[in-house]
Amino acid sequence: MQTNDSSNLFKTDAQLEKEDGRALKLERTKALGDPIKVTSRPLAMEVRGDECWTAESGFSLRRMNLKTGKTLQLYKGHTGPVTCLAFWDVPATKETPARHLMFSGSWDKSIRLWDTETATLVSSTTTHTDFLKTILVLPHLPHPLLVTGSSDKAIHIFSLTSALTSPEALPLLKTLKTHTRPVTKLVSALQTERGEVRFYSGDSLGRIVVWEVKEVDDQVVVKEVERLVEHKTVVTDLWVDEEGIWSSSADTSAHFHSLTSPTSPPTPSALPNPLTTYATPAIHALLPLPHLTPPLLLTGSSDEHIRIWDLSQGESSARMIREVEGHCAEVMGLRRWVREEEGKKEEWVVSSGLDGTIRRWRLADLLIPPPELEKKAEESEEGGLLDGGMTEEEARELAELMSDED
Repeated sequence: MQTNDSSNLFKTDAQLEKEDGRALKLERTKALGDPIKVTSRPLAMEVRGDECWTAESGFSLRRMNLKTGKTLQLYKGHTGPVTCLAFWDVPATKETPARHLMFSGSWDKSIRLWDTETATLVSSTTTHTDFLKTILVLPHLPHPLLVTGSSDKAIHIFSLTSALTSPEALPLLKTLKTHTRPVTKLVSALQTERGEVRFYSGDSLGRIVVWEVKEVDDQVVVKEVERLVEHKTVVTDLWVDEEGIWSSSADTSAHFHSLTSPTSPPTPSALPNPLTTYATPAIHALLPLPHLTPPLLLTGSSDEHIRIWDLSQGESSARMIREVEGHCAEVMGLRRWVREEEGKKEEWVVSSGLDGTIRRWRLADLLIPPPELEKKAEESEEGGLLDGGMTEEEARELAELMSDED
């Protein structure tokens, strides 16, 4: 039988078999998690109410309705992939109404401030010399601050005092150069009893640094509290609450760092962490759910799976209870969604992946999956074409660029 398709002429039988396996998986998983297809890869994601916000490889940000799956707004203006986003909700005063704003960071090295209601650009700031990786708003100080981390290894701290009234670039107050590798994640805790705000930064060397910020005589003072070296390579995600800090890494582990009090530095006394004993693939995303009974931790990984861990025996005795075939490329984000229908609230999980989909999971179905979720994924390697026209190899390259492991 003759064919005009020459693309298969120089492929081995093993390569063709892998591609057939990938095609079968794409067909089998196309409806899992009630996917929302977006036009480019979501690199960061946040959920607010019934809306999902994504920073995407296609140089834009997206606001979509989780119930309908429809895009509500696109925020365009960056000239490179958008890697991070953070919200700033400004309360109303006697003189001004409340405003809902969003910051974004990109490979184009710029930090952009957007009005979320009108999708208009408020200001643009460029101070970093390499890709923006992570962005954080500190709204609880007397004067709010913006913190950014970059592949240039620096953390920048900006004043937001004039951001609402001036289209000019944000004033840079501090540059922190403790990290010797790209800064990959920033997360903050609540205000301490002394009126300071604590935030945490992770880098591609596996180090986590604890910082305290306060205002003294109208001056911003930043103090390094502690350095934690808990991972062998890039810190991919950080979560913090009153009990402690969760961190994940491409070294395949997730760690819990205990906080004995809101003012004390993290103590990794809960280690060695049992998640490492399962030899899971690189973990890209964390979602702790400590309010549930039993308390749970969800992880999203490079092998395209979502794993669920039971924390009822404590963080140092986590037990994997479920492994769910979630995406057709690396899982990059996990967020909680409290979905309300007819006055009834229900726990859902939203996941994002480099397959170009946002997927919506009823938590009860993740814990006790229906038959289609029980099917184990066929082992797949490089070669198949993902939804959206990107190969698995290209997806991995994109994930590596996002993490800057070298």
